[in-house]
Amino acid sequence: MILERIEILNFRGLKRLSLDLNEITVLIGENAWGKSSLLDAITVALSPEFLPYKFSIKDFHIDLFSGLEQATHLQIVLQWREQKRHKAHSAKYKPFSSYWCHSEDGFQRLFYCISADRTAKKVTSERVFLDKTGAIIHPVPADEIIENFIDIHPVIRLQDARRAHNQKQQVKHNNSRQIHAINNTVNRLQTQPGLVNKGELTHSLNTIGSLISHHFIFKQGFSSRSLISPRISTTEEVIDSINQLQHLITHSGTRQSGILLLSLLNNYIQSRGDYQLKPYARPLWIFEEPESRLHPTLLNQIWELLQKIPMQKVLTTNSSDLLSCTPLTAIRRLVRRANYTHVYYIQKHELSHDEFRRVGFHIRFHRPITFFARSWLLVEGETEIWLFTEFARLLGYNLAAEGIYLVEFAQSGLKPLIKMANALAIEWYVMTDGDNAGNKYIATARNFVENNATQQHITKLPALDIEHYLYEHGYEPVFRRLAGVSDSPNIKENKVIHKAINRHAKPDIALAMARFCETRGPSFIPPLFREMIKRLVITARGSI
Repeated sequence: MILERIEILNFRGLKRLSLDLNEITVLIGENAWGKSSLLDAITVALSPEFLPYKFSIKDFHIDLFSGLEQATHLQIVLQWREQKRHKAHSAKYKPFSSYWCHSEDGFQRLFYCISADRTAKKVTSERVFLDKTGAIIHPVPADEIIENFIDIHPVIRLQDARRAHNQKQQVKHNNSRQIHAINNTVNRLQTQPGLVNKGELTHSLNTIGSLISHHFIFKQGFSSRSLISPRISTTEEVIDSINQLQHLITHSGTRQSGILLLSLLNNYIQSRGDYQLKPYARPLWIFEEPESRLHPTLLNQIWELLQKIPMQKVLTTNSSDLLSCTPLTAIRRLVRRANYTHVYYIQKHELSHDEFRRVGFHIRFHRPITFFARSWLLVEGETEIWLFTEFARLLGYNLAAEGIYLVEFAQSGLKPLIKMANALAIEWYVMTDGDNAGNKYIATARNFVENNATQQHITKLPALDIEHYLYEHGYEPVFRRLAGVSDSPNIKENKVIHKAINRHAKPDIALAMARFCETRGPSFIPPLFREMIKRLVITARGSI
């Protein structure tokens, strides 16, 4: 089975959330928007370490938008779906035969619910299976049934070593001698790297590999997956990937890389504790910000390893490097609203194959940082990017700090970028030239807004292009100086602009305009641009 969906009500930092998951799901979102609470919900529901989990008063959501009122009921529902039809009839799922729900798509589903209620004096909890309507299926399962289910689908949560070290519950290990030796190597790499030779480093990596190979007991013959769900790998492929990483580190001469890889893999063993995966288990692996201690080069290597591990995976990240390696449809953007935390993502049918390719190349590969934006300013070329960044600075705004990113759309096309922005709930604004191409872009953008909202999303320059607009609004002296015709007043506007562009790169022209404006003050920024930048900032601030 695969965890297909999770629904959360009134748990910790989440008032309400519904999330659809893939084989790999990557969560992004701003601080305090619920990512940690989401991972905590999965953990308390599925971790063998918390059987049975005892809810406390602190687990109930406190509504910051309504006078700090605390909820009296919380609920976590995990929706599982068989990956192949009739898998629900296999021997390992026989104890749950009374709880399967048949769906119209031909797949069986299981709805596992863990809930709690509180009074002034105590908290009571319940673990049940539900039908499709949300009603409890009777008889209520015994604890042994729930524990058996978690044996099949346990969660493994990997945190940064610095966070995991502070957890109250310490885990004992059957492999304590090996773990102690690895910890010793990691500590000495951090404090006395010159005393750790390559032989000891290699030995520790081999030990990690043997421990992981012991834990990964999976059958051969998994089917291939699409771009959305990368292919599940066999144990041999996982260990081969670890061997490649060993070779990378032991031959690179980089002790820091050794520290990072050993820490990451050792944390996996630590997070597992004494719990041994059953031969039939299909765990869910949670990674919290794997980039927090990894150089981008090593992060890409680790990401290759993670994709090959035969588990369903949920990751949180603030790394644009990791997102550049992530399938677009695996990304989930969390946005906190007053009454719920909404999850936005790109569905397969929302973009054509060609549009996926174009925005994947233009955004995912070259500008993945824009996934973290609150707002996009979509412009035609490089001049606008340089110019508006500088104009905003003169007005006292740092666009990146406001969550506003400028994206040129000429290469990928405007339509797929707007589709992507809408799918991820990223605010967008389009500025186009006043030529024929600009008219076409305006027509495209208008298809995605209501008639009365055009001004909130679109600006068309009342000039042929941005150079002509600036020329006509006080920047003629700059163009003439750049064109080398300051002493030739009879040369017409078009020729002056063309001469300036032929003699200088467009970014140089944009920066010259910004310097010219800086000497005269922010009031010299054309009013159209001032209002547009202020509108962008207000919109971005209003989205949080």
